[in-house]
Amino acid sequence: MLDIRFVRDNLEMVKQAMQDLQALDVPLDAALALDDERRKVLTELETLRARRNTDSRRIGQLLREGQHEAAATLKAELAALPNGIAALEERLAQIDPALRDAWLRIPNLPLPQVPVGKDESENIVTRVEGQPRAFDFSPRPHWEIGEALGILDFERGVKLVGIDVQALDHPLGTKLADHGPGPSHPHLNDEYFAETGRNIKDDFKYWEPAHKIMMGAGIPGIENIGGDVDLVTGKR
Repeated sequence: MLDIRFVRDNLEMVKQAMQDLQALDVPLDAALALDDERRKVLTELETLRARRNTDSRRIGQLLREGQHEAAATLKAELAALPNGIAALEERLAQIDPALRDAWLRIPNLPLPQVPVGKDESENIVTRVEGQPRAFDFSPRPHWEIGEALGILDFERGVKLVGIDVQALDHPLGTKLADHGPGPSHPHLNDEYFAETGRNIKDDFKYWEPAHKIMMGAGIPGIENIGGDVDLVTGKR
């Protein structure tokens, strides 16, 4: 993720890099606007907090000096501060996730030596490690090899699935997305996006995909078969 101070100091260079990457829809301006607002809100919030602390001490001092009227006036003024502080804290809590989300959607800058091209067809090979393997026959895709070996039968299709573990598909991974009972660790959604650049719900579309897809197609599953899968494969 780009450092916001670097972006502010090199804004034109960053904008040019986004054009070179054809990333014209990145929320760069929105992120900068949110950061500006965050700075302003945070400054106001810290000012009010500092005034609250200062005025609280001042009220105590006035009371000790017997200036009860002045203390009461200052206390009345101080009573309005919590509402202002709460409003600013609420706005800050809205800005922070929106700013992080916008910032995560801005790609890193390419190195200066990387050539600009319209797509991957204009990539330039700079180094080759080893030699591509040459075959004295025409390689076949795995589904053709599976049929030739008799281990795949697409015409018959799958009638039933048996596994030797305790769950057909455990929801450990899918529980991160916002479906089923909901995410168990919501903060991991942001971390997932930061690491992959992808929305977790795009990669984990279902709460339990094997149950959803297989059983939705009328294919039952048997769990905890143990080590006997081979004994029952292909049999009624």
